Amino acid sequence: MKNTIPQKGRNKLQLEELEPRLLFSADWLGVFAQGDDIDNSSPDQSAGIETLPQPLYTAVSEQIHEPRQELVFIDTRAPDYQQLLKDLNNSVETGRVLEIILLDPEQDGVTQISEALANRSGVDAIHIISHASDGAVQLGGSWLDSDTLISSSAEIASWAQALDTDADLLFYGCNLASGDRGLDLLDRLADITGADVAASADLTGNAALGGDWILEYVDGDINSAVVLNADLQNSFQGLLAVNTNPAFTNLDATASFSEDASAVVMDADVSISDLELDALNAGSGDYSGASMTLARNGGANADDSFSFNDGNGISLVGNELHKGGVSIASFDTSTAGQLTITYTNVNGQTPTTADVSAIAQQISFSNSSDLPPASVQIDWNLNDGNAGAQGTGGVGLGSGSSNVSITAANDGPGFANLDATANFSEGGSAVILDADVSIGDPELDAINAGSGDYHGASLTVARNGGANSDDSFGFSDGNGISLVGNELHKGGVSIAGFDTSTAGQLTITYTNANGQTPTTVDVTAIAQQVTYSNASEAPPTSVTIDWSLTDGNAGAQGTGGVGTGAGSSSVNITAVNDGPVLANLDATPTFVEDGSVVVLDADVSINDLELDALNAGNGDYNGASLTLVRNGGANADDNFGFNDDNGVSLVGNELHKGGVSISSFDTSTAGQLTVTYTNANGQAPTTADANAIQRQVTYSNTNDSPPASVQIDWAFNDGNTGSQGTDGALAATGNVAVSITATNDDPGFANLD
Repeated sequence: MKNTIPQKGRNKLQLEELEPRLLFSADWLGVFAQGDDIDNSSPDQSAGIETLPQPLYTAVSEQIHEPRQELVFIDTRAPDYQQLLKDLNNSVETGRVLEIILLDPEQDGVTQISEALANRSGVDAIHIISHASDGAVQLGGSWLDSDTLISSSAEIASWAQALDTDADLLFYGCNLASGDRGLDLLDRLADITGADVAASADLTGNAALGGDWILEYVDGDINSAVVLNADLQNSFQGLLAVNTNPAFTNLDATASFSEDASAVVMDADVSISDLELDALNAGSGDYSGASMTLARNGGANADDSFSFNDGNGISLVGNELHKGGVSIASFDTSTAGQLTITYTNVNGQTPTTADVSAIAQQISFSNSSDLPPASVQIDWNLNDGNAGAQGTGGVGLGSGSSNVSITAANDGPGFANLDATANFSEGGSAVILDADVSIGDPELDAINAGSGDYHGASLTVARNGGANSDDSFGFSDGNGISLVGNELHKGGVSIAGFDTSTAGQLTITYTNANGQTPTTVDVTAIAQQVTYSNASEAPPTSVTIDWSLTDGNAGAQGTGGVGTGAGSSSVNITAVNDGPVLANLDATPTFVEDGSVVVLDADVSINDLELDALNAGNGDYNGASLTLVRNGGANADDNFGFNDDNGVSLVGNELHKGGVSISSFDTSTAGQLTVTYTNANGQAPTTADANAIQRQVTYSNTNDSPPASVQIDWAFNDGNTGSQGTDGALAATGNVAVSITATNDDPGFANLD
């Protein structure tokens, strides 16, 4: 049911049909409209007003004693006004006289009406069929509204001279009385002209488009019927509307989005309205064909993303919005940074006014930038899709905007191309860790006009698992940056500290305090020029070096505190075999002829960096060997033996520990001893074992006329086959001088037989 607008106790003008009598008169422009002979061309502005042919006038006069004078002004911008003229002609019945006057769209309408009313009197009704909107009616080439009413008040007041005392003034344009502006205009027209006034407060015209022919606003006693009878009302195809722009209400929210967080609803109480579209679908609205576009003010930005929060019976399915399982709108985000929603009723569900408002309230926003602005303005544009059914004026556009404040989150720094494997040789020169690593931090890189400023950030480099004092870090000067003491200089000015005070660790702290800025290019160059070396004589085959970059954020880079980036690189280390060392091989034992064996050297020691490092640092001399022989060559008079002790004993030609052989004890070559260590039996010959064995080797001489002394040469071979490093097997040598005290041997006879 249509709402009426009560005003001063007025009654609504209903659809009452009087017995029609139709009089077609030429308008003041000279357009004569008579049945099928209506001229569809533009009105001739040069002709004067003409009267009907005398025979027709006489016939009408004979039927009506005192006919009512009713003038119908039709604005030629009205939908299909030519057909309207024909239909009025074809619906002529006795009992009513209508004089139709066309308003030239190129001339002022108030003036045209004034000229048509000049020299008239006793006019009972004026019907004005034209487009209108709230507070304004289109009359020819001008609009009558509150402003033009003031400027033309004297001219409009002259209309009263042509009107009968109870004349009616009826306006059929859409929505003229829909608001306060229209009500004020109509009240003032009633006062100025003295006429009873009626007007439409909603859409006037075709019912399928939401219109009707009820004039809801009434001021006074209206004696005239609506100008169109029921048949003409049903056949009229358009609306007497000037298409009104759609509008947003309460589009004023400021949403709050946090970087890297979930999307946020943009405006939870925005609503959408369109006078014509809202009137469709029995007043529930039908926005089929309309569309809404959202994008950042100034142009779509690919960092912006729009999504949808399901609710109110509407859900996003793929790129469509569904209601009751049926699509009522497309949801198009194919253009980066822009959302376009196009409503449709083609699938059997109607996108109502409530639906389009709900959809608007459920649109959400997110931003993917690592360096977002503090806020963005999102422009909303609504297109009503008018192709004429909503009135003249073409497509109606409504616009507004909302804001999104963005809280930046600190994005941690990071490394790129930190994947090199450097190659270091034991005892060799330091090597660059990674010559193409690069450093980045979204916030720090953006400072200094986009050149970056890493002031306060720091880089730490150390072995994975903890700093190891064998590792050393240095710097290879280049790219305008050089190491001066414990500082890195650029242009003669320090831009970073270079701290190696913690053994096995490097810490670089960047600074701009000295007038030079450590740019993104600088910190990347510095990272590419860090060098490594290892001081161990028994280094691992490889080490992993961990890199940790801290951005030093104290809040300026965003929420989340300090950001840290981590990565690692590797160093392969080629070990160089370090030869074994015999130490304290300096004893001078004395052997007495025919006496007891003597220990050759009770405190000799053997060390081998690679072998000592094995077996969890206890050493494993598997494969190594010790050879003792008289200088100059083996001599059968020399005998080597072993004193059991320190858990090691001679069993046959093997040395046992814990009942298990840990080495051979080979004297099969007369005058020579060879000890070959082995772990093959489950016991490792440790460094301690190797030393104990050497210290427990004994010597004796069987010659009845021994020399005063002999030199026993020692040769220790580490048995390296590659696992101990390059350079093959290495040996350590030394000697012990044994003094021999000869004894007198009793004389004897030989061959006394």
